[in-house]
Amino acid sequence: MEQSELVGRAATSPSSQSSCLRFPKNYSTRSSTKCATKKRLWLAPSWRLRYFHLLSGTSFRGTDGDSRQHRARERLFGPQDVCVFLSQSGEVEDTILALRYCLEHGALCVGVVNVGSTLSRETHCGMHINAGPEVGVASIKAYTSQYIALQLSEDHISFSERQRQIIDVLHAMPGMIKRVLEQDKGLQQLATTISDNKSLLLVGRGYQYATCLEGALKISVTEVSYMYCEGILAGVKHGPLALIDENMPVIIIMTQDSLYPKVQSAFAQITACKAQPIVLCNEGDEGIPAGAKTIRVPKTIDCLQGLLNIIPLQLLSYHLAVGGGCGVDFPGDLWVVLLVFLVCTRR
Repeated sequence: MEQSELVGRAATSPSSQSSCLRFPKNYSTRSSTKCATKKRLWLAPSWRLRYFHLLSGTSFRGTDGDSRQHRARERLFGPQDVCVFLSQSGEVEDTILALRYCLEHGALCVGVVNVGSTLSRETHCGMHINAGPEVGVASIKAYTSQYIALQLSEDHISFSERQRQIIDVLHAMPGMIKRVLEQDKGLQQLATTISDNKSLLLVGRGYQYATCLEGALKISVTEVSYMYCEGILAGVKHGPLALIDENMPVIIIMTQDSLYPKVQSAFAQITACKAQPIVLCNEGDEGIPAGAKTIRVPKTIDCLQGLLNIIPLQLLSYHLAVGGGCGVDFPGDLWVVLLVFLVCTRR
């Protein structure tokens, strides 16, 4: 895996020192549009950006901008709006159509894309993350690089000590990622123990809710291992809890941040349903109940913790796929879906 090298380049690149992506001060609304992995990716920085935009008096929407629904909105985008487009290839039809819709209505369009593409040519401005080509269908390197780029995004409120702190942490991040990768054998054994189950739940909150959704996407039938997996918000009662029993495997992300007590409460609710959740937690965390199965990751700044937390889920997805005899780099059923979609849209 090349994530550690990507993070190292991001920390030392000139773009990170001068802020990767700057939002103009005189725009009232910021929105985003993306599909699949990019939709999950945007949730993590949206927690931070939403907070700063509340302070500055501007409105912000970052969690509901699926490309496939962007054009169906009743509200028209205008000259005072900024729309951010996330894409690995820059050629996804839904995203391109949403981009052209926003351009027609005068919005400022910003692209965050891996390679030179239609998206990079047609947006007003943006950045290339230069993660290199993805070998398979599942987005891994692009997810990591775009995650960093968005966390370094700044506006006239957030540009301060916070960004310098993030850059300092990025310098140490490659070593942390290598420590997580050393747990590969343990994750392979974990995959063996849960491979007989038909479904898996990932539970998290705050920044880590985005990590749960992305991990679920990689594990689930849409991308790699063909096991049904759902990411749910820690603390949500009724419906999700009704799914949990002693036979349902659950992974709960309980790394130490401002929402740690709430996730501890969710852990108690899950164990009350007789489940034995696997806890993804920080190294040295003594608050984890004795006897609980754990996946330990280094502790870092809250907005970058997801970079470390997603790696065990990516490795778990890989081992589940290999153990089940599935094609990791080229999921067969996904190609069938894409082919059917292309045939239908050309009629």
